[in-house]
Amino acid sequence: MGCESNRTFWDATFDPHLPLGWQFENKPFLQLWKESGSELSMIRFFMTESGAANRLTPEVELVAGFCPDETLNELEHGSLSVPQATIALLDDRTNDGTNSISRGYLGPLNAQKLHLELKKDPSGFSTFQLAFDLPYYAFRVTPCHSPPRDPRRRKLAAGDTLRNITDLSFLVRKSRNSVPPTTKAYLCEVQTTVLISGSDPWRWVAYCFVDTYFESEDKRESVDAYDEEVEIDEESQVHFQPDPFTTAESDANLPVLDPREYFLIVLESRLRQARDEWHTIAINMGDIVNEY
Repeated sequence: MGCESNRTFWDATFDPHLPLGWQFENKPFLQLWKESGSELSMIRFFMTESGAANRLTPEVELVAGFCPDETLNELEHGSLSVPQATIALLDDRTNDGTNSISRGYLGPLNAQKLHLELKKDPSGFSTFQLAFDLPYYAFRVTPCHSPPRDPRRRKLAAGDTLRNITDLSFLVRKSRNSVPPTTKAYLCEVQTTVLISGSDPWRWVAYCFVDTYFESEDKRESVDAYDEEVEIDEESQVHFQPDPFTTAESDANLPVLDPREYFLIVLESRLRQARDEWHTIAINMGDIVNEY
């Protein structure tokens, strides 16, 4: 990116396929932190000392509270306290200019396995970024005994969940003879974040973070749900591998190799998802207000 304040600007200097300086590539920031001997925690060092960092103190403290250093230590040492639930899908591939070459489908990964896979040496280093943060709301109706809950907590604000959930019961007019309701409506904060970074159009990495807490288990967007959609034949050949970035609208085995084009495709898909949620809110809130 040309500057951090304009994340949709593409600097043309990233286009040429420049000669590689392998001795300077693939050096983890964690290693730089250790070599520096800094008294800052790893997260604070990354957010305040990295070349692209321009962070305000509240932002640094918020991330530091949400990502304590102990978490990385537990992953590195294989601590039993690390949850074993599958949380991620990793699609690692390169291309020869024409064909996509995959390292192989790894299936759903838990935190420990994801950490081990990400520690493997990549080919390239991050010098540009294409990113979007898409906040919106989701309208959900659940049984009274099972309201949506976000298990994540803000470390700096004890008791506060990461996302807010609003009980809309105050919009329901209660009559004297009415039967107690069995369901309640809620307005849930949701955010989707996507980041694509790399050194040129041939070497890049994409990350996608999606809130799913507000969905029921059978409808939740999860790595296991995407895994169930993978089509594998008797010879263990993968014929269809859903791309989670586009909510399975495209096949990861037929990837878009240009990062800018892929970014726009992902943004379009996620905007449709947000648009549908806002449409649902407009219809349901209109009905509730009219009844009130």
